[in-house]
Amino acid sequence: MLTRVRPFLSWVTAGQLDAGLASLGSFIAGLYAVRELSASELGAYALMFNAYVMVTQFSAQLIYTPSEVHSVGWDQEQRLTGLQASTRKGTMVAIVASLGMVLAALPLAGSVSSVIVVAFVVSGLLLAMVSPTQDHVRRTFHLAGQSWRAATMSAVMVVATAGGIIGVGELSPAWAPFGGLLVGNVVSLAISRKWLRGLGPAPDVPSYRELFSRGRWLLGVGLASTGFGYLSATLVKVLAGVAALGYVEGARVVAQPINIISLGLVAVVAPQAMEASLHKDRGRARRWRVRFLLLLAMVAVPYALLTGGSWSANPLVGLIPNAYAVEGLVTLSLISAFLNSASNPWRAELLAARLEGVLGRSVATTGLLESAVVAGTAGVAGPAALPIGHGIAAAARWVW
Repeated sequence: MLTRVRPFLSWVTAGQLDAGLASLGSFIAGLYAVRELSASELGAYALMFNAYVMVTQFSAQLIYTPSEVHSVGWDQEQRLTGLQASTRKGTMVAIVASLGMVLAALPLAGSVSSVIVVAFVVSGLLLAMVSPTQDHVRRTFHLAGQSWRAATMSAVMVVATAGGIIGVGELSPAWAPFGGLLVGNVVSLAISRKWLRGLGPAPDVPSYRELFSRGRWLLGVGLASTGFGYLSATLVKVLAGVAALGYVEGARVVAQPINIISLGLVAVVAPQAMEASLHKDRGRARRWRVRFLLLLAMVAVPYALLTGGSWSANPLVGLIPNAYAVEGLVTLSLISAFLNSASNPWRAELLAARLEGVLGRSVATTGLLESAVVAGTAGVAGPAALPIGHGIAAAARWVW
């Protein structure tokens, strides 16, 4: 019995460790921003973080995700061989897409100092050129059955990110959140290069045209999700003020561990769900969905009970006071994070089944619903409008 369970536990541990450490880097950056920036500066950072996530979708969805799906059709030991071609193509797309950070900063005109805006734009632009590649390399290690190497990359990234934030923060706090993450991504990618030397040729290398053909729906999915997220954040800024976004960012940081656990589980579940979908094995797919939700709930529910309210036993109240400035905001953010994570196994199945159009339509429709809810409630609910809209959209997407 123990012999049969041990491999599963090993994969889960590696996947959770990788995603946990990778997200810990973002958590550290967000925590630094929450503690060192004023409410209005933190709101500006939150808007630019949404923009950063949006621009990274171009390389991630047009190049990297289709490349990963393509490699699933190869033997496991061959799946790393396509990295040289995919990272070259993806980096070119990422450089062009990162320029979108400049346009994304326009809603901040007159709200915060131009010095602060320039810091967020430039550091975020540089990070957007690098981070999609780092994520892609780590995900490919998982697909190749080398999850511990992915986890090692993330461990290196956390240490380098923390060091980068300390170093850059000494010069300017505004440059530190994105700048520290940039240092972490670059150093971890450098470490991974030694593991990728001497690989043989890939069985076949998809062209730009083939990747774009597969990825256009994925890009639509990514932009629908992140684009509506950016739009919703902009609506809160316009209707409730830039400081309201700062409070939302504090609550988002508190809810981040749920996303961390979800990503760790997805690192293990997604390849299994994709293979089940490719073989049209509905029973196997259903079993992995149930495992995912049970494991996620086992961690998310106790964490939410501990951190959802500003009571004396909650260690985060003193650490992230901005998050608890608006009553109920953290609880709403925790619920929203769980609902958003719940549909991840279905997403993997749809991608493997080449049903990107179904996924794209669901995300676009629910993203539009999210922005409509935020627009209708931000004037009354203030910062709470964002997690309310996000949670309603996530629930609708899950049902879809």
